[in-house]
Amino acid sequence: MAHHPSGYRIGMIATFPFAIDPSLSTIGRLFGVVSARTDAQVDDEMLTVHFGIWSMRVPLVNIAETTVTGPYKRWRVAGGPRLSLADRGLTFATTTSRGLCIRFVEPMPAPWPGGLPTITALTVTVADPEALAEMLALAPT
Repeated sequence: MAHHPSGYRIGMIATFPFAIDPSLSTIGRLFGVVSARTDAQVDDEMLTVHFGIWSMRVPLVNIAETTVTGPYKRWRVAGGPRLSLADRGLTFATTTSRGLCIRFVEPMPAPWPGGLPTITALTVTVADPEALAEMLALAPT
């Protein structure tokens, strides 16, 4: 089995839990955003993000770049997903501290019926955004 410097092995799924701020978790629970249903997973071909009742699957070849971002305003992260009308970026957030913005080469369908508008980036507040960024940079393409 092939190995990457990060310890990732081809055929392996790496899971990154979200950092959940207890003061925001009550609102998130209304949308199913709990630790058991909220994570980011990377395998050989796909980034899959679960955020309560929503999920997105992004082919690794469609990831243009990643940037650690934050802090965020409380009202922008509490509850369900947040869509930026300015750039059509989507945020799956559970904390105000920081997260990882993942920009796409080609826009992706939104994670709700109809898939509109298309999404140009996804920000996720995983507990270790640097490790997820490293994993995405090292993933096979």
